[in-house]
Amino acid sequence: MATPEPPYRLTNYDSIASHPDIDWRGQLPYPYSSADLDNIDAIIISDEWAPEVRACIAACKLRGIPVFHILDGVIRWKNLFENPRSLVPENGTPFMRPLMSDVTFVMGDLQAAVLRWLGNSMICVSGLPRFANYDPKSCSHGDHPQPRLLLASSNRPWYTESQRDFFIPAFQRLLDVLKRDCARLDVPLHCRLSPLVEWENVEPAWLGPHPPFHEQLQSCSAIITTPSTIAVEAMLLGIPTLIFDPWADPILTPSPWVADDANAVSTLLPSLLSPSKERASLQDFILNLTVRDSRNSTELIVNVISQEVAKRRAQSTGSTTQQPDHDVPMEAPQIKKSFDWDLDTPHVVGLVQTIPQLVAMLHEERRTMHMITQLSDTIQSTHTPFFRVVASRLKQLFVRQRRRG
Repeated sequence: MATPEPPYRLTNYDSIASHPDIDWRGQLPYPYSSADLDNIDAIIISDEWAPEVRACIAACKLRGIPVFHILDGVIRWKNLFENPRSLVPENGTPFMRPLMSDVTFVMGDLQAAVLRWLGNSMICVSGLPRFANYDPKSCSHGDHPQPRLLLASSNRPWYTESQRDFFIPAFQRLLDVLKRDCARLDVPLHCRLSPLVEWENVEPAWLGPHPPFHEQLQSCSAIITTPSTIAVEAMLLGIPTLIFDPWADPILTPSPWVADDANAVSTLLPSLLSPSKERASLQDFILNLTVRDSRNSTELIVNVISQEVAKRRAQSTGSTTQQPDHDVPMEAPQIKKSFDWDLDTPHVVGLVQTIPQLVAMLHEERRTMHMITQLSDTIQSTHTPFFRVVASRLKQLFVRQRRRG
């Protein structure tokens, strides 16, 4: 097995590359020659956008070499539809619409539903190898007598100058409100911002160097972040998580607390710092839809790769594929948590359960619109803005589609 990606991306799947059942050949040279793919049984990648990666995938397709995609990170609306790299014709197919790989490994059911909506079918819900050691019991955030708040950004909160011009003022208002409210509530505020983008009026220490994120999470009681894998990591450790998205885009990786402006964050802050049993239970429920149990994710991925390679070999030689001696799981188990719902929140349970189906059936206009109409009263009465945003954007999409004929 090899990869066409640069070495820094190896961290996304180094547990697979170092697995004893994988004969790892390292990075392929570019441009590729036919000889470079000799004696290669499979290719593994974590991003299809780079032209050299696409060229390698195309070459592998011609030779019948399977390509496996480890989707390391969340799927963001802006990355899918408003990132310039998704809109350049020279890059070939739009970003993830569809993926070129033979099998794509995703962290959870919501991600699988979104990818199927985008036209992808070969999806394995495997969990994420780098989440294998995330254990809520190892987190000490609840041991501090005083709540501590962390404000963290994704690596790329925006992708264009116009997006930056919109985000920066909204973020500055958020920062002002948080400083005021945290001072009033006597809650320490810590910030961790990406050094990869250009900020305004922020303290240099907020840009790093940062300690490992897992370590910084240990000392916070709650977190506010932009849509990113940060939210999943925090929820895995049982930390109340608020997603701040000033564009009010559909949040494809949700949380129980979602806000699109500073005033909404101020309103939600007390419940974030001291969540009710229902809110905490809702976060656990959403987490089960967002990410599967990842403790055996590497073994599952290696098993799937091995089976696919064996099948390709058998097809090329005309023999039959030897069946494994034991049942090999094709999906990771769900994170088993108990959910303690108050009697007045069953509609929230039903709505959360419906989200994957809604996303997966976006292409089935009549059925989806019927479901949304039936749920409209429930959506309006739900306390979580995420569900209202999803329903609103779904309606907008279908109305736009109808007008286009």
